Amino acid sequence: MNRQGHQSAESSGDGPGPELSFLLSAVVPGSGQYAQGQRRWLAYVAAEIAGWFLVLDRRRDGNRLRDRYREIAWTVAREGHSEVPRTDGDFHYYETLAQWDRSGRYDTDSGEEGIQPETDAMTYNGSIWVLATGIYFPADVPEPVPGDPIYEQAMDYYVDRAYSDRFLWDWSDGPEDWARYDDTISRSDDRFREATLFTGLIAANHLLSAVDAFVSARLGDATDGALDVSTHLLPELSGERLGTRLDVSLTLRPGAR
Repeated sequence: MNRQGHQSAESSGDGPGPELSFLLSAVVPGSGQYAQGQRRWLAYVAAEIAGWFLVLDRRRDGNRLRDRYREIAWTVAREGHSEVPRTDGDFHYYETLAQWDRSGRYDTDSGEEGIQPETDAMTYNGSIWVLATGIYFPADVPEPVPGDPIYEQAMDYYVDRAYSDRFLWDWSDGPEDWARYDDTISRSDDRFREATLFTGLIAANHLLSAVDAFVSARLGDATDGALDVSTHLLPELSGERLGTRLDVSLTLRPGAR
């Protein structure tokens, strides 16, 4: 989003004061400029409309892609492995599905009392149990058994972090679908990040319009000169993260009294 405006602010006793001008433009960008008779209110309103259009468009696209990757996950990797009826997980769950091809089992022997954790470290649940034993089981001593407080601490860790039977998955029979899933979830994430970026630009537009209106009204009261305002609202890439850069240039040209 790139917007540039130039306007001369002339001294006038008819417009609102600096504080009211600031408040007006903070609530509705451009309204303070409009009340002062400045044509650049159109630029602020246009930026506001464009910003909300982009936010809503990116959110709608992000939600559509989210529904798609959840459907891919269920029909390819989860159905037949997860318990039915279908239960959708949180965002972290679907990110995990993109990183691990198999969940492994949650309880490897449902006929035995208690939970028998997955031990295959090549699966997600198995990796959680390996991590739990590495944290809680002391080295160079016999391995704790169920009922031992140390074993139960490791089991609590496993139960809190491993995925239960409602959320198991296996991509082994659909590697191409797994790649399609990964691409879809990445595209959805990008759309939501873009929506956040444009929301930040909308907030910057409110602030910029408010400051511009305040300064214009204040200088208009103090001088017969003119105020030149040049503004830019720009997305900026820093590493792998999108941010916002706001460039403002204010130039006062005194006039004869």
